[in-house]
Amino acid sequence: MKRMLCFCFAVIMLVSLAGCGKRNVSGNRVTLRYVTYEYMPSQIKVQQNIIDAFNSSQDRITVKMEVAERTEKILVQLAGGKSSAPDVFLCYSGDVNTMAEKGAILQLDPLVKASGIKKSDYFPQLFETLTANPGKKLYAFPTSWASEALAYNIDLFDKAGVAYPDASWTWDDFRKAAQKLTIQENGRVTQYGASTVPEHIIMNSFGAKFFSDDMTKCNMNAPEIKAAFQYIIDLDRKYKVVPSMASQPRQEQLKSGLDMFLTRRVGMYIVTSFQLEALSKVNNLRWDVAPIPRYEGKKRIMSPGVNTLVIYSGTAHPKEAWEFIKFFSGPVGQRMLGKNCVPARRDIANKYFLQPPPKHLRVMIDQYEGINLNTWAGTTWGNQYLREVYSPKVDELLLGLTTVDNAIQIMQTKGEKYMKSAKK
Repeated sequence: MKRMLCFCFAVIMLVSLAGCGKRNVSGNRVTLRYVTYEYMPSQIKVQQNIIDAFNSSQDRITVKMEVAERTEKILVQLAGGKSSAPDVFLCYSGDVNTMAEKGAILQLDPLVKASGIKKSDYFPQLFETLTANPGKKLYAFPTSWASEALAYNIDLFDKAGVAYPDASWTWDDFRKAAQKLTIQENGRVTQYGASTVPEHIIMNSFGAKFFSDDMTKCNMNAPEIKAAFQYIIDLDRKYKVVPSMASQPRQEQLKSGLDMFLTRRVGMYIVTSFQLEALSKVNNLRWDVAPIPRYEGKKRIMSPGVNTLVIYSGTAHPKEAWEFIKFFSGPVGQRMLGKNCVPARRDIANKYFLQPPPKHLRVMIDQYEGINLNTWAGTTWGNQYLREVYSPKVDELLLGLTTVDNAIQIMQTKGEKYMKSAKK
């Protein structure tokens, strides 16, 4: 009888404990909506792997990912309020300050402080970029960043007898090398010296500052900006060492340039870190990377594109969202990024990202000597200026529909108006 009572008591306790465990998992587990704008299959796969690892690491939170493809779709969801907005989402660094101005995302300083996270574990320039707002507050936490470098085809350089690019190269050296690498047959170019260089790369290198740091002066008529635009146009129309910029929209130049580099139709290409994995898988393509060329007499200035995670200000689960961000930006999540982008943590980047090929991959990090913060670009009026004035005028300029002087004059006049209107 005594043994029977003990057995029954044990069964009751086991059933009771099992019931408690079941209520703990099903009743208290929080589901978070996470939205990303990444669209490449490899990038989506990496993010899903990180989410799966996070979901398996504990029994309180489940993260479900949705792909928005474009940042604009995320903005539409935010405009719909709590019923449609995600709890946490991927946010490009250039959009952070605008969202903070509108009260759409949470300030993260208290959460970072309470968690004991050391910012010194991360690349310092990332936080410099993200806190470039009047209050110097942190509204987004960095997960990764896009670095750029000058990729070159070793075989094409050897065949043309051109020395490989290095840290001493200026844009004049780039142009001269491109001329030697360009091949014409029967009046038609069969090999270009380089693919089209993204205009923001030239602008940064030439030291262009569209607006002053205190946002009181428009500098669009500065000599270095005029020189940068003229250099871009001359590569195409005067020297004919890059594909015609009038033949393709700017948003397609990145992809077409990569295609031409992969098929050995250009000698040089400005490669972005998220393209490295695809390049490394191409057989019989001998290539390497060098720093972005400098403008004569100028310090190398770069403006890294930073991927961040932010928390919707109206979420019912801010603490749980922060737990996900900590995991994504922590050692486990960062290791899973691979070579799709440069991890935000320095130790992870040095150990896992900076693994050849290519041989001189380290330049994609080391060349960032100076940071162009572009404080104004993170404001609402700054984004409007870029979208409504600057980008359309650059398109007209590249298409040959306007002159450098005329484009700059309009950019200057309208830039002053946009800047002044924001202060009223």
